[in-house]
Amino acid sequence: MYTTQTKSTKRTTKPAKLPVFQDDQDLQQFLRRNLEDSLQQLIKVSITTMVKAELESLRSELPIPPAFNGYYPRQLTSPYGRIEDVPIPRLRDGFGPDTMPQSLQVFETEQQRFLKIVGEMHRMGISQRNVKRLAKLCFGITISTDKVGAIHKELADKEEAQLNSRSLTGICYRYLVADGIWATAKGYGWEDNDTVMLCAVGIRDDGKADILGFRIARAEDEASWEQFVQSLIDRGLDTKQLQLLIADDGGGLRAAKGKLLPRIALQVCIVHKMRNVMNKTSQKHRKAVTEGLKAIYQAETKDEATNKAKDLIKQWYATEKTAMESLRFHFEDTVTYMDFPKEDWSKLRTSNLVERLFREVRRRIKVIDNSFDSTDSFTNYSATTLGRLQEVYMR
Repeated sequence: MYTTQTKSTKRTTKPAKLPVFQDDQDLQQFLRRNLEDSLQQLIKVSITTMVKAELESLRSELPIPPAFNGYYPRQLTSPYGRIEDVPIPRLRDGFGPDTMPQSLQVFETEQQRFLKIVGEMHRMGISQRNVKRLAKLCFGITISTDKVGAIHKELADKEEAQLNSRSLTGICYRYLVADGIWATAKGYGWEDNDTVMLCAVGIRDDGKADILGFRIARAEDEASWEQFVQSLIDRGLDTKQLQLLIADDGGGLRAAKGKLLPRIALQVCIVHKMRNVMNKTSQKHRKAVTEGLKAIYQAETKDEATNKAKDLIKQWYATEKTAMESLRFHFEDTVTYMDFPKEDWSKLRTSNLVERLFREVRRRIKVIDNSFDSTDSFTNYSATTLGRLQEVYMR
């Protein structure tokens, strides 16, 4: 009788571990925090040692060496967060012109770097609330809304000075694009707090464009546009070199142009014109009328465009009289661009250059419901936003 022996299988079980970390991600975060703490401590010790060594060197060069008198705490914003209580050696009689350590400039340098970052966040359209969150997240710093606002205002004052005070003398601008964007700004004392930012962009011979300036006004009336355009002339805008003004068909700017820029041709934005006509066209005819409008502005010559416009008006005048009267109104100013070099037509027939800026402005002020507490606030926001857009889009 045979006996079958089975080989027992030994099971190995992993020893139980104390559950200190929830998962690998939790462990990685712990290690990163440990590393940051170690780096902060290293920075703290390095700065203290550096300042003390410099003070020792300074003391050895003086006839009567000043005595040390303990330490005092300083704070430093570093790439690894805010470092509290950095011990700085001090002298019994304090720091003087001959005993001020150059090493202490690290605090001023880091402070300026941090404030510059806050300013740049504003220029990029980040709201004050998110600026505070990012400062806490990236630097471990709690910064007040008032401080963020103060940094923003300081930056805005500089941007406005650059945009609205920069000399235009000696720069040849061939074309001028002007338009306005509306928002609500309290502070005028009127029942209606609607406020407009008037803006102008100049196009040079080489095709490069510059934001020439802006102005916060009550309305797009003749007086407001006249003051704004006059400010550009006062800053050196060469009206002899200027050939064309591109704008919508607003009466205020047209009247101001007649006074200040009578020699310069006017191009009414074809997008504004087509939109006005379409808004007055019934829904059932809108598609057909739109095709007719497109054909007008696809013409190769001004005479061809004019003849197509006449044909369209005759075709639809009986059923769409209001829309066709809108097309007839100042139609000749919508084809002025055809008097200029054909390679420039695409950028001369619309005010899209300014409209692109306004899209960015609208996107950024949408987070505050298109409303400002004061006209100064609207001015500051316009300055920082347009300053940023000048750098990003206008070159």
